[in-house]
Amino acid sequence: TPEPTIPEPTTPEPTIPEPTIPTPEPTIPEPTTPEPPPIST
Repeated sequence: TPEPTIPEPTTPEPTIPEPTIPTPEPTIPEPTTPEPPPIST
């Protein structure tokens, strides 16, 4: 009687979750509107 071939248990690779990098919102600087020069009448 031949010995039964026991299949080796397949160890599944652990699924490493990718680290969630928080994307910071870009700070949009408000456009600086230059004051108009005083009109000398």
